[in-house]
Amino acid sequence: IVTMCLGRIVEELPSAGTHQRTRHPYTAALLSATPSIIHDVEPIALTGPVPSAVHPPSGCPFHPRCWQARPDCSASVPKLTPVEGTPGHTFACFHPINGIDDVPESALAAVVESVDAPQVEAPPVEQVPTPPASPEEVSWANEARLTNPDQDTL
Repeated sequence: IVTMCLGRIVEELPSAGTHQRTRHPYTAALLSATPSIIHDVEPIALTGPVPSAVHPPSGCPFHPRCWQARPDCSASVPKLTPVEGTPGHTFACFHPINGIDDVPESALAAVVESVDAPQVEAPPVEQVPTPPASPEEVSWANEARLTNPDQDTL
């Protein structure tokens, strides 16, 4: 699995055990947003402005929204570092995490608050009737059915 952020590879890892072994916070955030019946994961709330892909931030591309960010994250781009004992697993982070369970409660709190916020009911959607088919459309559909009798739908 390769995780990219604003066109840069931030982590590459084997798919087996991904949730337990991710080292980059962005990979953890992406995995937390993926529904799963296997892993019980709370979504990670990302705060701050979404960086521009046209004018990406200096340093790590994820640092403006990362809960692990420190001043060195904006000063330079971290190099891909191999994970000892896990062939094919590299990450680019100055302050890596140890799996998705290493995410602090503060990164999860904003999600809980937004879920508990009062829900606003959406206005009803107006049903627009479908106009009847023109004689040309009916003729074309009948012709298609005659030339493809085994086909139920067009």
